[in-house]
Amino acid sequence: EPERSQVSTNYPGLVDNVYNQDPLNYFLRQNLRDDFTGGSTINQDFIYTGMIGGGYLKGKNFNINQKQTEQQLRWDVKFSQVSVPLYQEDIQVLNKGDLAAIKLLKARIDEGYMTLGANVSIGTYMNGINAGFTPNVNGLAEALNDGSGTSWDNNTYTTYGGLTRATYSPTLNSVPRDLAGGSIEYDTIDTGYMDCFYGSGNYEANIMVTTPKGFSYIKSKFQTQQRFQDSKLEVGVGFRGMQFNGATLVASRYCPGSYLT
Repeated sequence: EPERSQVSTNYPGLVDNVYNQDPLNYFLRQNLRDDFTGGSTINQDFIYTGMIGGGYLKGKNFNINQKQTEQQLRWDVKFSQVSVPLYQEDIQVLNKGDLAAIKLLKARIDEGYMTLGANVSIGTYMNGINAGFTPNVNGLAEALNDGSGTSWDNNTYTTYGGLTRATYSPTLNSVPRDLAGGSIEYDTIDTGYMDCFYGSGNYEANIMVTTPKGFSYIKSKFQTQQRFQDSKLEVGVGFRGMQFNGATLVASRYCPGSYLT
């Protein structure tokens, strides 16, 4: 809290009682941000199968057929906007003067950016292809699916990035786990972590996200057993987290289930 002398009685600072910072989106912006260079789609090339080959004995005739091993995911560009309208009465009468008008304008623009951030954070956990959701980003409910099981939103996503998952299985698949009604055990979390493990270093999970209640449950159940250690997510703002294997577990109000038991 600032010193009393630093607070203007004429222009008190706005107290944010609405928005929350999402540690997942903050982490993604800090570590995986790519500036868009233009175009009508966002494309990602990937390898989905291996080349033809293997062990052989002398005299073997080799299969030299060319095999397609690469494919491309493609998404439409999505947009997000927030309007910042101001009545002339507000900036020319009620807040007359350059200083007052500038403070009002800055406050409203800051609120606009916070709204944009909240909208993107909410959309990150949803989908961008079902009816009513097509303007949204193609979020995690859609991305973390295998084409047969249902994601947290009770929907199944047989395609992703314009490709049919079954054709390129398992490279596009992430098997959803339904823990509704069950307890979260240590081996459940560890197994989920190892599902994302493809080698130490850059090929293992480095962030895990849960709800505030989920975070509290995991902390009270496992931290006393020294299976989780207090940590800070090093992304610039010091989100409080717990270290688990090579990942930091953090809580987000935008994570689905934040207000559920």
